[in-house]
Amino acid sequence: MKLNTTLRTWLRKVTKSIVPIQRVTVTDSRAEPPSMARGITVELVHSVLSAAEQGQTRDLFALYRDMVLASSHLQTEFAKRKLAVLGDAIQFLPFDKKAQIDVDAATKVEAEISAFRGWIGACAFLLDASLYPVSVAEKLYKATDSGYSIKGLTPVPYQLLDFTSGHLMIFDVDPATGQPRGTKHEADPDRYIVHRGHLLSSPDNWGGPMRSVLFWWLLSTMGREWWAKFLDRYGAPFLLGKYSDEEGRTILERAFALATKIGGLAVSDETSVEIKQAAASDSGDAFDKFISVCNREMSKLVLGQTLSSEAQPTGLGSGTSQIQENVRQDIRKF
Repeated sequence: MKLNTTLRTWLRKVTKSIVPIQRVTVTDSRAEPPSMARGITVELVHSVLSAAEQGQTRDLFALYRDMVLASSHLQTEFAKRKLAVLGDAIQFLPFDKKAQIDVDAATKVEAEISAFRGWIGACAFLLDASLYPVSVAEKLYKATDSGYSIKGLTPVPYQLLDFTSGHLMIFDVDPATGQPRGTKHEADPDRYIVHRGHLLSSPDNWGGPMRSVLFWWLLSTMGREWWAKFLDRYGAPFLLGKYSDEEGRTILERAFALATKIGGLAVSDETSVEIKQAAASDSGDAFDKFISVCNREMSKLVLGQTLSSEAQPTGLGSGTSQIQENVRQDIRKF
C-alpha cells in the first residue's frame, strides 16, 4: 500500500510537468488591435499583406475580424458554414466495436465532452480556420481521482500569433493586462489545439482562404461609400435656369445662391427655371449588380455555392439546386 501511494505521488509529479493545468493564455478585449476597416484603402491592404508575408500577421487578422463584423453578408454566410457542422449530433464510435478497451475509451470521451459546457463555443472558434489560415485553442486539465479531465478550452487571440520565425509561435502575455510581451513560445501540441480547416498548402501567414475575398469585401465596402457620395452630389433634384441675355444670367446666379437659404427664387419674365430629377435609378441598378457580384464571390468561397444566399433563375428542371446542395454536404463531411 505504501509502495502504491509513493508510486502514485511520483506519477502525479511527473504528469504535472507534462499535463497543462495552469492557463497561460489571458484574454482581455482591451488588448484587441484597433479597427483596420476605418479608413481602409487599397494601399493599406497591400501594406498589411506584405507585412503578413514577412510573418507579422497582427494587422491581417485584425482586418479579417473587421471584415466579418462589418459585412452582414459575409457574417451570415460564415455562420451558415459553422452551423452546418455544429448542428450535427456528435457520435463517439470505438475503433473496434469488439474490443472492450476501445468501447471504454469511446464511453470515456463521450462522458468528458458531454460534461464540458464550453465545447460548442470552443468548436465555433476553431471553425474560424475554415476561412482563416489557422486557429489555436489552449487545453487545460484538472486532476481527478482517476487521472485528469477537461477543465477548459481557451481560444488564443489572433493578435498573439506570430510567424516571423518561419513557423507558428505564440506571444507570451502579461497576466495583469492581457497585452502581448516581446517573448514567444512554441505551440506545444500537449497544450494547444492547432486547427486548419482548409486544403491550402500555402504558409499560414499568407492569409489562407479569406485572402481571396479580401478585395471583394473592399470593393463592396467602398462601393457603399461611392454610392453615398453619388447620391449626395447627384441624387437630389437640381435647378436648371434658362436666360436670354447676360442680365438674365446674373439674375439667375443670384437667385440660385439665395435659393438654398430661402427655398424660393425671384426671376424676371425673360428667364425661366426648371427642376430636374437626377437619373439615379440607372446608377442604382448598376450599384445593385456590382454589390451582387461581390457578394456572390464571397458566398462561393464560404459555402461553395450561391443559391442559398439569393434567388437566382436556373431554369425548369436544371437540377442546379441539387448540385449545389451536394457541394454543401461535401463541406459538412470535410
